[in-house]
Amino acid sequence: MKVLKKILKSFLVFIVIACLIIGLFFRQEAYRLYKVMTFFEPENISENFRNTTHIFPTRVVPKSTHPYRFAYSKMKFSLPVSFKFKDSVVNTKSYLDYTLTDALLIIQHDSIKYEYYNNGFHANDKHISFSMSKSVISALIGIAIEEGYIKSIENTVTDY
Repeated sequence: MKVLKKILKSFLVFIVIACLIIGLFFRQEAYRLYKVMTFFEPENISENFRNTTHIFPTRVVPKSTHPYRFAYSKMKFSLPVSFKFKDSVVNTKSYLDYTLTDALLIIQHDSIKYEYYNNGFHANDKHISFSMSKSVISALIGIAIEEGYIKSIENTVTDY
């Protein structure tokens, strides 16, 4: 029994020393690993999305010298109070809360029809663009196909 206690005590000391070494010499890496492991946890997700530049290495892409500015639609638009999904009626606001939606922007015919911000976000806040960028890329590819820059969706990237 004494041998087992001694082994456990030695193991615990080893773990504490290892944690201190990691904390001292690999502090940034340990912080980044923690943030990656907790990135999508509901209680952290909005703050992590807001502070991605402090978690991961980033690069600034220079903005256009002539950016396109979307006009605001003159027509009043509101989201429906509820919508049907499969056999259920879902409350729209509850759905946005449940899915932890930080922002929703609806653009139609070059005009902003609707803006929604939640979880402490506002129009000028920085935010990651994971899902949104897929939609933009998809639209750009469609435009490029329509205008003849891309011959087919069957082509590979290396064809260009």
